[in-house]
Amino acid sequence: LNNLGLLYTQMGDYAKAEPLLQQALELSRKVLGKEHPLLVTNLNNLGLLYYSMGEYTKAEPLHRQALELSRKVLGEEHPLFVTNLINVGSLYGAMGNYTKAEPLLQQAVELSKKVLGEEHPMYASSLNILGEHYTITSDFAKAEPLFRQALELRRKVLDEEHPHYATSLINLGALYSEMGEYAKAQPLLGQGLKRQLEHFDLCRVIQSERQQLAMANMLRVSLDGCLTLAIRSADYSELAFAQALAWKGAVLARQRHQRLASMEPQLQATFAELQQVSSNLAKMAFATPEPDQLSTWRKRLAGLTKKRESLEVELSGRSEVYRRSKQQMTVDDLRSALPAGAALVDFLEFWQSDKRAQPSDNLTATLHVAAFVVRADAPVQLVDLGPQKPIAEAITRWRKDFGHGTEGQAAAQTLRRLLWLPLQEHLADCRGVLISPDGALSYLPFAALPGSKPDSYLIEELPIAVIPSPQMIPELFGKPPEQEASPSLLVVGDVDFGAVAGEVQVASRDSGAAFLPARRAAPRKEGRFHFSPIPGAAEEIQAIDAQWKAEFNEAPNRTLLRAAATEEAFRRTAPGHRYLHLATHGFFNPEGLTSALDSRPKRMGLDRSAPFGQSGVSGWHPGLLSGLALAGANRRYDPGDPATQQTDDGILTALEVATLDLRNTDLVVLSACETGLGKQSSGEGLLGLQRAFQVAGARTVVASLWQVDDAATRDLMTRFYHNLWHKKLGKLEALRQAQLSILNGRPNLSTPRGPGVSRQDIKTDDPSTGRTSPRLWAAWVLSGDPGAGFLLDEASPLEPNAVVT
Repeated sequence: LNNLGLLYTQMGDYAKAEPLLQQALELSRKVLGKEHPLLVTNLNNLGLLYYSMGEYTKAEPLHRQALELSRKVLGEEHPLFVTNLINVGSLYGAMGNYTKAEPLLQQAVELSKKVLGEEHPMYASSLNILGEHYTITSDFAKAEPLFRQALELRRKVLDEEHPHYATSLINLGALYSEMGEYAKAQPLLGQGLKRQLEHFDLCRVIQSERQQLAMANMLRVSLDGCLTLAIRSADYSELAFAQALAWKGAVLARQRHQRLASMEPQLQATFAELQQVSSNLAKMAFATPEPDQLSTWRKRLAGLTKKRESLEVELSGRSEVYRRSKQQMTVDDLRSALPAGAALVDFLEFWQSDKRAQPSDNLTATLHVAAFVVRADAPVQLVDLGPQKPIAEAITRWRKDFGHGTEGQAAAQTLRRLLWLPLQEHLADCRGVLISPDGALSYLPFAALPGSKPDSYLIEELPIAVIPSPQMIPELFGKPPEQEASPSLLVVGDVDFGAVAGEVQVASRDSGAAFLPARRAAPRKEGRFHFSPIPGAAEEIQAIDAQWKAEFNEAPNRTLLRAAATEEAFRRTAPGHRYLHLATHGFFNPEGLTSALDSRPKRMGLDRSAPFGQSGVSGWHPGLLSGLALAGANRRYDPGDPATQQTDDGILTALEVATLDLRNTDLVVLSACETGLGKQSSGEGLLGLQRAFQVAGARTVVASLWQVDDAATRDLMTRFYHNLWHKKLGKLEALRQAQLSILNGRPNLSTPRGPGVSRQDIKTDDPSTGRTSPRLWAAWVLSGDPGAGFLLDEASPLEPNAVVT
């Protein structure tokens, strides 16, 4: 129990680690007594878990008990006592109590050398952690020899492939970066991150997606060091981007490849089981059990979670196609895939160490935003956009009234000044921009930022598409996948949310039961969410259906309406269709529900990701926090009623969407509210519906960033499909032209699409220009392949204030 819990702690899977380590501690006390050496280990490892989670007040008494008990039952010249000295010293350092930390860490170095010798891994660890302490307290002269000694010892004792050797490389490189010795820092940081990514790649074969996301976040400290170095010395911009390219979106790319691999005939049965277990997990997670059913509910939820992750691991390990897909993309590969005239702007949030007022000041770090600008015919440019906080605050202010009013206009100009103007010199003569956002920037529609002329927007100056990950660019701009002879369309909408949800067609095969700590259930009591009918959905569907028939005659099209729009019908029908259009309610659960990715910044310990931040698995799978409402969504799902266990619950979560086979789907339009939102995961975008459809194989997704108006959405969607199918415009240009039409038009307004919302008092027109608010058109963001005609025509670029009809 102890060892498995410790393993999960090191993987960042804290939700699995905590019950195991708690149980191990309780059993040790019961079976072995209060003064047994094993109890020291149990106390230490549970304390280490809470330290890793940033819960220092829980960690401190455990580490202090372990230290005193090891002193009493084992003596001070025992390896466990040395381990506890290191942990208590590290904890005090993380809490900012450096005067208490230093003597403990010094004592640990002396004792480990005396007890274990100078060629023992623990001696190397004690040297390394004391070096971290001196780095944080800016005593670089003391830190350097310690780091160098630890590096050479780990090379000799553990070899260069060991993760601890990579840690030593990174720590020494970060130290040289702080000392201003950039030529020494770069190769160390680069080698260290490369080895960590190789180690991560090996681990991913036996990890679920949830665990991969957690481990990827734990590696951020290494990339942050490379970015900090590149900001300080422009000579390393391209090398830093190569590191970022290998890391950003790696889990998304891996999941897409896994879906392709899962289509192999020998894996289809396993993949079908994964789909079924994911569906059962989604409806069970959001169920509201009665008090007497709580224990059974937890047990079933734990069993489903365990089964799903084991199936993911099995698919990863059995597919040769999947293993072959791991070839690393280079910067030159990316350049060659970019269209001439296009630019990639790859944003990254990272922790950058602050400048010290005095050489002796302790090191601190601030979250910053950087942008790499990549073009086919130019060197990579790295732009430091400054601290993240003012950018995030401006995005929040902008979203309150979408750039209108005194505060909104000020926020819009702030965002243009902080985000766009620093990039302009690198975007000269650019005819289209691909943006890969990160963190808070994922909530901002760049097309709605102010343009270069008064009362204009960027959408009027150039096309802007979102790319979930730069790793997807060769796939999106390479040869398009072969499509069937005739296109096909599936439209879902005008849903009867009170209907029967529909029966599950595949019997559940979930099994197993492991203890899972109680999770806070989603707010779905008494019918869970309440979804009101969408007045404009029926008209929207009729218009799209008429456009389809006018353009494609007898080409296949299918509609799932009213009570027929069930989860099961969508799962069965969606694969194989080139176009999917869903006109229904979407939802994104509030922050009160803890995601499986929960970032907690720390102050000390380069070896443990601080002060740069760390994430762990501690709550809901992020794929359960967003979804689409289908037939039956307003009916109460009772986990204790056997009759309901073979039915769907009417909520199609992102977790379920990701298991679909959408290899042949070119475009998904989520004509619903907040379908572009999700839980932030550093470097992996928003873990919501949009990403789930892309994991499933969809080439392009159009989704919304906020609650959208019903009538304006109906108007925009009909214009979009007219541009796409009749005018034969590319996907992005078809959407852009439709948005410009709304911007310069006067759509009738109705009710926002979203659960439990009422008509909002919004400003629809700019009083100075008479044009429509971005609230009505800018929510829609295209992510993925922008399609043909992505770039403005070189001979006649669109004038900034041109009105497009």
